[in-house]
Amino acid sequence: MCSKILQRLEYSYFRFAYFSRVVPPDNFQATAMAHVVSALGWTYVHAIAITGAYGERGIDSFRAAAAELGICIDGDVHKINRRWTDSQFKELFFKMKYTKKARGVVIFVDEDQLRRMLSSLDDIRHEDSTFDNYFWWIASDSWGIKQSVITGYEAMTSGAVTISPDLKVVPDFDRYFKNLWPSNTFLREYWELINCTDEHNNFGECFDKHGITFKQEAYVPFVIDAVNVVARALHQ
Repeated sequence: MCSKILQRLEYSYFRFAYFSRVVPPDNFQATAMAHVVSALGWTYVHAIAITGAYGERGIDSFRAAAAELGICIDGDVHKINRRWTDSQFKELFFKMKYTKKARGVVIFVDEDQLRRMLSSLDDIRHEDSTFDNYFWWIASDSWGIKQSVITGYEAMTSGAVTISPDLKVVPDFDRYFKNLWPSNTFLREYWELINCTDEHNNFGECFDKHGITFKQEAYVPFVIDAVNVVARALHQ
């Protein structure tokens, strides 16, 4: 389906007049994804989106940008939801493959459903080798640089192009977190999950004792920015 769609403004503005972001809006990454598809020389792609604001509005923005670049979507956007079964995912992949119109797949899907999709595709390729590396992926920031999304499925996702904001590590946060003691409920749960005990003075000691490598989650800098913005607003 290839049609002209007007580029939407920032969606959140219409609901929250004073809305501000510490990360770029999703229509920016959707436009970037369309330009990646164009740079790869693809003119026909599949599109998958999770139902809800993130997936549907993100893929709408992609479709608008893609149309401007002469890129068409096979049929229409495949919309999935959190109630989909493995058999439904498998049926979708068979349908996409046997139309033989496109191998590129553009996806705006949350992390949990991405894992389920890849699991279903992994089952298929073990039964049908023609599915090995058949699909080429262009994915939004829900995939981004997260290793947790593709762990166990590296062979299927090799070569994927995924979008992520420019990320930076905040060294002070590492030092701050490693010196924390589980003084609230959420930290206590994590403390117990990684088998820390009261003999450890802080998380850093526990990490060292159990050989745990601490690595910042990708969006820590943006959370810090958001907290600072709210704190300054309240103070002023």
